Amino acid sequence: MSLLDPLDPDRLPDGNSSLVWAWLGGVLAPLPLVFFGARCIFTQSATLLLGRTSRPYPVPLMGWEAAAAGGFLLCLAALLHVHFFWGSRPSEEARRLAETAKTALLLGLVAGTLRVGGAILGRFS
Repeated sequence: MSLLDPLDPDRLPDGNSSLVWAWLGGVLAPLPLVFFGARCIFTQSATLLLGRTSRPYPVPLMGWEAAAAGGFLLCLAALLHVHFFWGSRPSEEARRLAETAKTALLLGLVAGTLRVGGAILGRFS
């Protein structure tokens, strides 16, 4: 049992709500991530807010660090899209391709996390 099982379109009782989840989770939810990820890449600047929510500590990222943060956001958006939109298709080939794409996108998430995390840790040492 996965944490995302309650949100899994295959576990919903009727096909119409599966279609709604595919469009909500696969198209609408990734849109802000695509916008901010593309902004980080094109402007080569980003600001991460770390720490408590009552008093966050801003960490500015420039250049490749900001591009890595933008790439992370784009990979996350693509992962949501593939999981909810293409992963809910009845075709076995579409599901197989979705699983392969999810694996590649997870590698992109790990690479982005390592690059941004290394940049943040480098600032504190």
